[in-house]
Amino acid sequence: MFAYDSRHKIIIGIAIMVWAAWHFFLRGPVQDHYANGQVKRSGGQVNDLNQGLWTWYHENGRKQMEGRFDKGEREGTWLTFSTEGDTLTKAAYADDRLNGPYVEYGPGNKVLRTLVYRNDRLVGSPP
Repeated sequence: MFAYDSRHKIIIGIAIMVWAAWHFFLRGPVQDHYANGQVKRSGGQVNDLNQGLWTWYHENGRKQMEGRFDKGEREGTWLTFSTEGDTLTKAAYADDRLNGPYVEYGPGNKVLRTLVYRNDRLVGSPP
């Protein structure tokens, strides 16, 4: 009445490989949207970790924050912006920690103050 047939193993194996390829390599970039349709954020992922350039947006469409990830960790220069598009801060990251200058800007992109961080700890401010 029931005969053993191993074809189901092949079908299941193929289904698992297709799922794994989609899950780890083929998914598109992450994008969320505000109620008005404006994108909230965009960026890529590899193995469920943020990778490469990521950008967050204000509801009016202007950039809110931008920076790079390497295997889910913040790296390099990160910027934040006001809803009008002015730069608010510029920070240096290494190993997902503040490492280097952290600059705060005022109107007209005038530097208000600069702080220096090492491994997320404030170590001083240049004169």
